[in-house]
Amino acid sequence: MFQHYHRASSDAYYRQGSSLTRGTFYLVEVRSDVGSVQILKRVNGTVTLLASTPYGLPDTFTMRSVYRSGKLHVYVDGVGGGIYLSATDSQIGAGYIGVGVDDVSCCYSPSYITQVSFGNIETIAPS
Repeated sequence: MFQHYHRASSDAYYRQGSSLTRGTFYLVEVRSDVGSVQILKRVNGTVTLLASTPYGLPDTFTMRSVYRSGKLHVYVDGVGGGIYLSATDSQIGAGYIGVGVDDVSCCYSPSYITQVSFGNIETIAPS
């Protein structure tokens, strides 16, 4: 699964159904094994599904996510179109951002991330 972490604690890690899952975080996850994109949060040891949508993922895709003003926005695109998904939640006040890849051997070969970019949201209109 390909993952984006938002407002995560420094020890954040997620693997569905695993006792290894730890930390506090919002998580955007592309689940190639079941063909879906989902938004999760984990607080006080409880994982909550905030939003999910089915999506037949191509071999290559671009995944973008932004957390701003209590709303997590996700866009995944690839061959044949893309999807937009969002969820509203402000329980986690601050934390780190990050990316992860976990157990993608089922669906992608080779399985890797080719580029990662982190940045600030532009709030000033061009002149």
